[in-house]
Amino acid sequence: QAGGRPFKLIFVDFGMVGRVPSLMGDNLRKIMIAVTMRDARQLTEAYQDLGFFLPGADTERIIEAQTVLLDRIWGRKLLDLANPDPKEVQELTGQFRDLLFDFPFQIPQDFIYLGRALGMVSGLISQLDPEINPWYTIEKYGEELIQQQGASALGEMSWEVLLEGIRPYLEMPPRILRLLEMAESGRLSVQQKPDAATLRQQERLENRLNRLSWSILGAAGMLSATLLYIFRKNNKK
Repeated sequence: QAGGRPFKLIFVDFGMVGRVPSLMGDNLRKIMIAVTMRDARQLTEAYQDLGFFLPGADTERIIEAQTVLLDRIWGRKLLDLANPDPKEVQELTGQFRDLLFDFPFQIPQDFIYLGRALGMVSGLISQLDPEINPWYTIEKYGEELIQQQGASALGEMSWEVLLEGIRPYLEMPPRILRLLEMAESGRLSVQQKPDAATLRQQERLENRLNRLSWSILGAAGMLSATLLYIFRKNNKK
């Protein structure tokens, strides 16, 4: 309540214990920074480093879903996040039905315990203050991490790092000349790599063509059998 006595909530769980190694801690910090910046790509890369995706997962499609989710849930109260609108859930389910069908996700064991603890704490907090907005704290902490990361990066930067950064721009003119020479001599080739959406459309088209082919074969078989039946019947007469 407003004007009440300040307090701290201490959560003690005597259940199973999970450990947070240094690599996991680094990626958790990346997640906080990515959420603060609403960077879906960086967020997805951190999840991938933590082992949340199965081999062969379509990360580009996951990035699309993360972008939509960040835009929709940012700024909402904790109680709203715990009780989403069924219409909105249905809309998101329809939009990303392919992801839900493939379900290329997994939860590492240590995160099962961490998620359980976070779920209990968020439940307690929402009961104490349903109007609490968690994004203020996340954004504040994320900005601190961004400042720390920036200061650390500047402190470790050297002349070698700077030269390494500008070397591609220094090498640009010779590369352009080589490219022009290859184009003039006819040795320039272009390789096109379709994106995930194009591949899905191509796969759906192939499936439809396969079904059409089987339908045509089935119709041809039925027509042949009918003609053969009529031919034999006429011969008997």
